[in-house]
Amino acid sequence: PLFWIKIWKNAIENGLQTIEEYGHAKPNSRSIVDPLYSIKNYLTEYINNESSHVITKDFLKKLVDTTFVSMESTAKMKPKVGRASYVDPNQITTPDAGARAISSIINSIYKAYLMFNS
Repeated sequence: PLFWIKIWKNAIENGLQTIEEYGHAKPNSRSIVDPLYSIKNYLTEYINNESSHVITKDFLKKLVDTTFVSMESTAKMKPKVGRASYVDPNQITTPDAGARAISSIINSIYKAYLMFNS
C-alpha cells in the first residue's frame, strides 16, 4: 500500500511541476493547483507519519475532506491565473472549476473504494 501512496504523491508532484511551468499557477492563485497541493501535502504527511501505511476508508475520507476544503477555499481567493483572472473578482463567488474537478475525482475514487470494499 505504501507503494501506491508514493506513486500517487509522485504523480501529483509531477503534474504540479508541469502546471506551474506552463500555466504559472502557484498555491493561492485560485486554480487547480490549490487542491493538488493539499493532496500532495496530505500524502507526504501520511507517508512520513503513519506506521501502517494502509489505504483504508479513513485514509481516503480524510483525503476527500482535505481536497474539498481546499476546493471550497478557492471561492474566496483572488484569481491570479487562467480565465478567471480576466473577470472582475467581485463577480466570482464559486470555487474554481479546476479545483472542483479535482475534488470530484477524489470523491469518485472514495465512492468506488466504498463500493468494492463494503
